[in-house]
Amino acid sequence: MMGDIVHLPSGKAKLAIRPWIHLFPHTTFRYSLVDRLSDAGCGVAVVPWAEGREEYLRVRERVAELVRAGWSRSAAIKSLTLHPAELIGVGKRLGIIEKEKDADLVFFSGDPLDPQSELTRVMIFGEIVWEADREAVH
Repeated sequence: MMGDIVHLPSGKAKLAIRPWIHLFPHTTFRYSLVDRLSDAGCGVAVVPWAEGREEYLRVRERVAELVRAGWSRSAAIKSLTLHPAELIGVGKRLGIIEKEKDADLVFFSGDPLDPQSELTRVMIFGEIVWEADREAVH
């Protein structure tokens, strides 16, 4: 079994990692590296496997799979919002809904971790800059 990650400075490490459930070599034992890193206090930002629209869409599906496997929903949402903003140095302005932060938001038709939920609108600096055709959103 994988031992506890104790050599990482709690609350200081910021990491970008692909969301995936791993297998220990030559076994069927599954483990979630993102879950272990989150538990160790790391700010985990999930990233797609490659560039492209389809890969960006798959990130939500993979994060949802990790939540079903036991990753904290709160840590998973932060991996898509706050931690990426912190990783690139804009965490003081973006990444969380809070007074005095930029109002850059995306809206979904349902739970953002439900692959069936669709993007319905995008807000930048408090203004709606894109909205899906209402008939296209189920």
